[in-house]
Amino acid sequence: MGLKEAITNYFATRPRAKKVLGIATAIAANFAMVGSGSAVLAIAAGSIVKAHEDEQRIRSEQLIDFFKEAIQDPAVRDSLKEAVKEGGIAVAVPVTTAINQLGASVPETGQFVDTMKSDLTVVLQELGILYEMLSYYEIPDSQRRIVNVWRLPHYLDDVLVIEEARRAVIESAVKKVNEGENVVILGAPGSGKTTVLYAIWKELDKERDTALVWDTKDATKTHEKEGVILFSDDLPETKELAKAIVEKDIRGVITTAREQEWSRFPIDLRSKFVPISLPNISDEVMTKIAENHLKSQGILYVKGVLPAIVDSAQGSPIYVRYLVEEIRAEIKSGAISKLSVNRVKQAPKGMTDYVAGILARILFELDGTIYRPRAGALPVIKTLLCLADQPNYETHEVHLNQMFFALKQPSDSPGPFNAFKQYLSRDPQFFSLQFMHDTLADVLRGKVDHPVVGDIRMVAQEMGVSGRREIESRALDEGWEHVKAEYEVDKTGGLEPLLAYAYFSAKNFDISRIDAIALTLANQHLENPLSQGLFALTGPITEKELEKAVADISEKATDMKETSKQSTSDPLEVPRAPKDLGRIIQERVKSTLGEELDKELSENLASIGKIDITKIIDDAMKGKKSPELEKLKELGDSFNKKKRKKSSTDDANEEES
Repeated sequence: MGLKEAITNYFATRPRAKKVLGIATAIAANFAMVGSGSAVLAIAAGSIVKAHEDEQRIRSEQLIDFFKEAIQDPAVRDSLKEAVKEGGIAVAVPVTTAINQLGASVPETGQFVDTMKSDLTVVLQELGILYEMLSYYEIPDSQRRIVNVWRLPHYLDDVLVIEEARRAVIESAVKKVNEGENVVILGAPGSGKTTVLYAIWKELDKERDTALVWDTKDATKTHEKEGVILFSDDLPETKELAKAIVEKDIRGVITTAREQEWSRFPIDLRSKFVPISLPNISDEVMTKIAENHLKSQGILYVKGVLPAIVDSAQGSPIYVRYLVEEIRAEIKSGAISKLSVNRVKQAPKGMTDYVAGILARILFELDGTIYRPRAGALPVIKTLLCLADQPNYETHEVHLNQMFFALKQPSDSPGPFNAFKQYLSRDPQFFSLQFMHDTLADVLRGKVDHPVVGDIRMVAQEMGVSGRREIESRALDEGWEHVKAEYEVDKTGGLEPLLAYAYFSAKNFDISRIDAIALTLANQHLENPLSQGLFALTGPITEKELEKAVADISEKATDMKETSKQSTSDPLEVPRAPKDLGRIIQERVKSTLGEELDKELSENLASIGKIDITKIIDDAMKGKKSPELEKLKELGDSFNKKKRKKSSTDDANEEES
């Protein structure tokens, strides 16, 4: 049997081989399978097969070291491209995944990995399968990616306690999803739903391909055919995905939800899931959890501390995490050297009071028996109320900062805002900040009983929903100016923050809020997970398609006018203009004229955003004369004159040259 046949047969009969053997094995396997690739890759794949035939153990570190050197070889990178050309999408998908994993595991290969990914993008574009690489789910390249997305501590494996009752939940969930069911883990806030979800992921990832699913209506049943299990935390916050699951009968999904909210979900959604409830955690198990956390953080403690933590936690593992992390910070600052029982008792009991206590400590001061906002606290409270409006309570850090800037007064110190940001969860890959736990949203929305809630709700009522939306929208536009300016200064370092900003613009607002430059860059860097996340939400979209969305408004108006002549009895749906129409048109005008706009035209363009497009359409349908339409025509005439003037100037310059 030849080398190619041996490798092909080996990997055909062992589909999990790439996970068992280590990070970059898939690269060697795929190149050998399609009959191309450099000699060094073929030898590596052959040695892998032989080692398993001889039942020898290959350490993943050896493979990583080998491919760390191999990826720097131009001949190897050329072989990678040739393999993808021959194998098409079937080879491109696992190869891209393996390359991403290599880059995550060995950061020093980043330069060569990025070059390789860019080269592969060109190949995929030439083959016409570039957009086929986009997916509604993401295969995580490491455990760190999972804990970042789910707001779990990076040291979770060191503190994880799975007692018999939770082991039964995990085994039941694994069994059900392997049978083709959807599973939802139910529990109270802070009961450890996400931690159990992580334990289920670890268990399934040993034998199955697992992925994080985007919150997108474009989810399909493709993953079922490919044997991939989809994971999502907090079903109520993934409304688009939930809708797709119901409408398309999608299977193979594991998620979480609050038990007390589950009965209020629509019956057609609940019927798609097998619910599994988490049991209460015993004091014995909570003691072990507390002990593991203190040990992992190197915290010394006196006798009696463990029972005190268990009493305060009230059955919430996440309470233990945040309390211990807070104690660690105090020890690091020199405030204390050893944890005492009195220090534990100073913390509020239970997760709800603990989170409310953080707000109270940073943003309020106690005046007798009454909590009053500290100086500079109001803009922080308002910013947090705006963050509570965002899906999953998450947004790009630049957007969050811009909301604070818009709300603060010149005399307000950023100190309280920066202090509270330390308690937000950070996802470095998406440059985002998120509530450390959804209990914070409960406090801000007045769903709990705590002295600070009254003041917060008064602030929320004063702002109003429309007031918050205005701040959130304005801050998004101002944030775009910042990330674009940063990109112009440093195109390498500024690329991913800009792509991430586009992702949250689409996720938290809509497609029309994506800047044209971000679409161009996302299409040029489809190998980047941020681009893939963006297009998972929007579908493949180019700058021309964005322009078409604006043009469609006019076309729909014409169609509706014709329809209204034929029938006046049927109610018609009036199309809405993109929220950012003025900015979109202004960018197009700038691009066409190739120069800064004069003051008059700039002011006129800015006024477009205030024009009621719906009223123009309504007046046109009724045959009325529309002042707004006349204004648009005037702007068009002004633009055309300037465009003709520019063309004449360009022609004259060219002739003179």
